[in-house]
Amino acid sequence: MGYPAPRKGRPVDEILSRLQEFIGKSRSGVAVALDEFDRLGDQTEVVYDLEMLSTNIEKDMGLVMVSNRDPRQVRLDPRSESRLDCSILGFDPYSEAELVDILDQRVTQAFRPGVVEDGVVEVIAERVASDSGDCREALGRLLNFGRWADRNGLGDIGVEQYSEFRSQG
Repeated sequence: MGYPAPRKGRPVDEILSRLQEFIGKSRSGVAVALDEFDRLGDQTEVVYDLEMLSTNIEKDMGLVMVSNRDPRQVRLDPRSESRLDCSILGFDPYSEAELVDILDQRVTQAFRPGVVEDGVVEVIAERVASDSGDCREALGRLLNFGRWADRNGLGDIGVEQYSEFRSQG
């Protein structure tokens, strides 16, 4: 759309107006994706406003709401809920093996070869898989561990250093 929607500072009416303008210029319908919908302050109003916009345009508009919460936990008022025709696509939490693969790739990209010793990735993956299976959490732990190691002037980091890092945080 060429119009960034920062976390704060843009009036909703202005964003909706720009969206309507963008849709008007498109050759076909559009899909609007709301990432982290569960963190959005006034979910009901946003859904209602977008659905009202959808009825005012002559093109198809799909609405994708991405959430870490079960859709049944999202409470909309009846006027918004009645306008939605929802299909739920669920994703299982990441397994330990999947997290190991992802973290191994990140270690290759972000660390010098040999800095992260064997076992570190597995420990992080095991703990995150048992807690939540959230990939962002696993990546965040690896990032924070790397930053901690830098601050402490560590050249190589292993399971022992990770345990020390976890005990301080």
